[in-house]
Amino acid sequence: MGRARVRAYPIPTRHFPRSQRPRQPSRVPHSASAWAGLALLVLVIVSVTLGPALLRQAPDAVAPEEALRGPSAGHLLGTDAFGRDVMSRLLHGGRLSLAAGATAVALAAVAGSLLGILAGYAGGAIDLVVSWLADMLLSFPGLLLALVLAWLFGRDMGKAALAVAVASAPLYVRLARSGVRRVRRAPYVRAAEAVGVGHGRILLRHILPNVAGPLLAVGLLDLGWAVLHVSALSFLGVGARPPQPEWGAMLSEARGYVRQAPWLGLAPGAAIAITVLSVNLLGEAWQEALDPLRARRP
Repeated sequence: MGRARVRAYPIPTRHFPRSQRPRQPSRVPHSASAWAGLALLVLVIVSVTLGPALLRQAPDAVAPEEALRGPSAGHLLGTDAFGRDVMSRLLHGGRLSLAAGATAVALAAVAGSLLGILAGYAGGAIDLVVSWLADMLLSFPGLLLALVLAWLFGRDMGKAALAVAVASAPLYVRLARSGVRRVRRAPYVRAAEAVGVGHGRILLRHILPNVAGPLLAVGLLDLGWAVLHVSALSFLGVGARPPQPEWGAMLSEARGYVRQAPWLGLAPGAAIAITVLSVNLLGEAWQEALDPLRARRP
């Protein structure tokens, strides 16, 4: 009895036009909002970095005879109640505000991510304790918790940045923990464990690359909120010390001159708004680039 022959037919394939082919999620944001956010952020950083060197006025130089002068050629953003140049104080204060916000985000991201990765990978009692601490801190409003911590730490910009970092760290703990727990069950991680790969190599080669992207996107978004919270603490009197120039402190000083000298509050308020807008645009674009469902939309 002979073996039956089976005739193989070619499997038809569908060729998509270039405009209809499914797109793969991009790892680098290329949207117009991302470029706009990057341009605004670069403008702010370059201005506060190089601007003070181009100005003649010192931020703490007092000139009572020029108090509350409007914008002019000599003082582009006018002067305050002590005759100090608002432009000089704005640029010098930007260094302090951005540095404090970036420090707060860096501390929160590093500490929170490490705790979240440890909790998600180790599990057990460590996961229970870390998750309980994170949930307890997340139950308080972020600004209120930072305000209480800054009042306990003492009046200083460094301590204000530390307070904002402590208030922001639980977010990174939860995000890193959930990402590690998701990747921990992946087949390639289980295969690496089955062949005897060490825990350190698994964390560095398989887990960290998969959780770093979302953490970076949250860090970009959190930078704007950190600058806003640091400025709010200075506005409330627990941040920068007078006569130290800082955006929140400048807003606090401008409260009594809203009608008489509106430029005192407009300048630092616009600087904070532009900074928050720029990092929000970058963070949203990065999240969209990491989201495969959004990336496949035409």
